[in-house]
Amino acid sequence: KKIKKKFINDTARSVKNLKKIGDLEFEIYKDFQKENILPKLQLLLKNKIKRLEEKKIKNFFNTESFKFYENFDKKYYENGFLHFSSLSIKKKNISLHWGVVYKKTFYYLLPSILDTSFFKYSPGRIHLLELIKWSINNNIQKFDFTIGDENYKKNWTNREESLYTHIKINNLRASNAYIFIYLKIILKKINFIKHIYKNIKNII
Repeated sequence: KKIKKKFINDTARSVKNLKKIGDLEFEIYKDFQKENILPKLQLLLKNKIKRLEEKKIKNFFNTESFKFYENFDKKYYENGFLHFSSLSIKKKNISLHWGVVYKKTFYYLLPSILDTSFFKYSPGRIHLLELIKWSINNNIQKFDFTIGDENYKKNWTNREESLYTHIKINNLRASNAYIFIYLKIILKKINFIKHIYKNIKNII
């Protein structure tokens, strides 16, 4: 109910324009092992690493994390399952998503746009729309965008939950470690402010 009319119209226009190029298909892979999705997952992870490098963001993917995603579906658990899906145009994947459904909650975790030439059509938004529609049709009670305050999430949400960290210091060693971490955070903020000031100065 809170989604803006312009946002809805822009999304519908993007869908229409993509369909002019070719058949637009949203697909959910129900059996991770049988449908040979591993190459798609590896493509998703490699693409995420590429985007992180382009944005000069620290790459948190390593060999162990690759193994975690690749073997996740082998570990079955009660009231939950892996949800892997794609958005394709003319049978070519342009967007992939790796998520989890657990206890009537959909966790939106690893989205990835594979072909940058389709950016102008907002394939990530269209893929997300299909995931939300699927969640509604399957009686999912909550769609969780997980951690992060990216602007695109605000277009869809009707509730925001704050996350907090509580640190209890119980010895001198911990106290020194906390001071060191806190100083690092302050220095990072100072460097960030300096960077912004420098950019503004260059523009002026």
